[in-house]
Amino acid sequence: MKRFEKYDVIVCGGGPAGTSAAIRAAQNGAKVLLIERQGSLGGTWTVGLMTWLMDVQNKHGILDEIAEKLRKKGSRCQTDKKDFSFLPEDMKNVLEEMAADAGVSLLYHTTITGIIKTGNNTVSGVIAESYSKHFEFRAPVIIDATGNGAASVYAGCKYEIGREQTGEIQPMSMMALISGIALEKARPFCLNYENFPGEAQKNFHRYLEQHKISLSYSMPGLVHLKDNLYSIFYNHESVKSCDDPFEITEATLHARRELKNMLAKISNLEKAWENVFIVSTGEHIGIREGRRIHGHYYLTKEDIMEGRQFEDGICNVTFNVDIHDSGAHNKAWNHGGITVKPYQIPLRSLIAADVNGLILAGRLISGDFYAHASYRVAGNILGIGEAAGVLAALSVSMGKLPGEVPSRKVQELLNL
Repeated sequence: MKRFEKYDVIVCGGGPAGTSAAIRAAQNGAKVLLIERQGSLGGTWTVGLMTWLMDVQNKHGILDEIAEKLRKKGSRCQTDKKDFSFLPEDMKNVLEEMAADAGVSLLYHTTITGIIKTGNNTVSGVIAESYSKHFEFRAPVIIDATGNGAASVYAGCKYEIGREQTGEIQPMSMMALISGIALEKARPFCLNYENFPGEAQKNFHRYLEQHKISLSYSMPGLVHLKDNLYSIFYNHESVKSCDDPFEITEATLHARRELKNMLAKISNLEKAWENVFIVSTGEHIGIREGRRIHGHYYLTKEDIMEGRQFEDGICNVTFNVDIHDSGAHNKAWNHGGITVKPYQIPLRSLIAADVNGLILAGRLISGDFYAHASYRVAGNILGIGEAAGVLAALSVSMGKLPGEVPSRKVQELLNL
């Protein structure tokens, strides 16, 4: 890999949003550096083992490219559903191949520790650390795709966390891979086989209850990946701060113990499960809700309930509000009494309000608690990332700040 100190665009974070942003920025002519603290791309999909892609309807572009490449690898598992599962290792390979083909420079095992700004409150680079080494990289445009808005906070942006009135946040959940169960036994509990994923979860919950096994999440489920390999979601870690490493560590340890204890119990009670074993748990616990950074437009509950379309719309969303209850005695999820009509995410929600040259990608875009609970899933995150990457490339090529780039130019390159 070539080493430079100056780039056109620096992407902070290599999860789904950051990877798609980096690829699209590079494909549109920008020299791109993507900095990722883990050792692979994909974030929650790969090191987090979230192997079930949701709200992929009416999404095209990079999502179609990823799905087709997974299909060719024999990794994509899909029956009659539009949502689909995949093998995490194949996803790593697909994303790295796409990044390499686009000309993205990758830097793994490196953490963003600061943002460099000019005197007129405009970003001009990032400070990073890795293995006790200090780096400074320069670029006129930075994309924050860290999930929790770390780059934005270093830049001095204002943000919100949780419900506007109480600060309450949705619980975290650990994902894992397990094996040793025949598909004929596991099939009723698998999201990719039941007519409605919620039915599979109810089936699994009832089954565990029959064996007197109680979990912290009352809607557990399996996702069939290949042969007798499955991913499993099974827990809620409530009332944990999204930016406190001590609480996140506690949640991680508890989640792993819960899975181990559950499988030990069921393997002793049910012959079909006697050979079950844990293949892997996520390298990081899934954080549903982090910081939401202030942008030029604040997407609201009213926007998603009324199905608002925007002149600068860059992503079509159909997914309903999905709130996992954080209370210790309420273990399920709900829609918050909201029915979502198909709506758009405006480009302005991706442009940081408090500093120039900073673009937001992923779940950290500007919106309220309820809007976030709708747009935070995979299909939308990819669309947001693509728009961020195109906007960044145009900002550089036109010599304008992101907020000055005509939205129509972005839409044209996204084929909207």
